[in-house]
Amino acid sequence: PLRLIMDDAAQAFLKTKIQDNITKYFMLIVFSGYLREEKVPDPNTPEEDIKLAKKFADYMKDNGEIAIMIQKGKGKLQWERDIPADVLTRLENLSKSDFFGNMGTIIHDILGAANKIFRDMADVGDHKKRAKYRFSSKTLMTVLPIELQDMIDAKIEAGEITMDFYEILGEVQKKKPAA
Repeated sequence: PLRLIMDDAAQAFLKTKIQDNITKYFMLIVFSGYLREEKVPDPNTPEEDIKLAKKFADYMKDNGEIAIMIQKGKGKLQWERDIPADVLTRLENLSKSDFFGNMGTIIHDILGAANKIFRDMADVGDHKKRAKYRFSSKTLMTVLPIELQDMIDAKIEAGEITMDFYEILGEVQKKKPAA
């Protein structure tokens, strides 16, 4: 079966949607705080007589730091997880010394790192599996020798393969020198 990994455009779109939804949720919390500052009407006040002393827009103007906090928070949303520096260094050294000779260890270490990095995600649905595959694909592309990176990039650009971990491995395996 074909393993789908979100392309960068779809990921950017989804990230924007997530940021917008987080902003809406945060604004609900802010609005709740705004209402708490308002005077509570007498218990038997008819609905049509309940008025707020200040509009929410004015409240937001008076508390401009809230809008700044939202914008700064949006920029801190981490979409992808970074590979630990020590693991990346080890993989790069294995790749530089003898990529094909160390390929089994490189694959093992990439998949092991993916399992450790994403162990906090729930196993419900395909999210965790896709995240691990994407991480593994990008990590493998990072440590490939430059001539293999160029070949894989060209095949992805041409639409011959996707950024799928196993498709990349298959193409790399075809270039393995005969023993």
